[in-house]
Amino acid sequence: MIARDFTRNRSVTVLLVVLMMLSVVLATASAGTLVRLIGASSSLTTKADAPHVAQLHAGSYDQSAVDRWVAERPEVAEHQAMLMLGIDGVNLFFDDVPQTTNIQQNSLVVPNTEPDLLLDLDNQPITEVAPARWCFR
Repeated sequence: MIARDFTRNRSVTVLLVVLMMLSVVLATASAGTLVRLIGASSSLTTKADAPHVAQLHAGSYDQSAVDRWVAERPEVAEHQAMLMLGIDGVNLFFDDVPQTTNIQQNSLVVPNTEPDLLLDLDNQPITEVAPARWCFR
């Protein structure tokens, strides 16, 4: 029955086979790309030494209590607290419009005492930035 269908409708059968082969190739390529993407993001997280936990805190803050708690925990390798300074919408203007009705909470973050380093493709710190040779206009 397949042979008879092939002899009657050769062009349709060949087209269907080509489309099926193309769909298999695309599905395989997309699966491979997904696997590489997951591996790359895992590798990036490891190389970037990203924090495992980030905790936000509101209200009074006692740095010495946090330091004591961290000292008692052997599983904590490093810790760092970064202060956020809230900006009231009355004091923030965009195009001469006060941001009093804006639901976005605007804040500034106090810089780290140990700044993060940008790395080049060989995982070496970038110490100098060359001026741009191009720009968008």
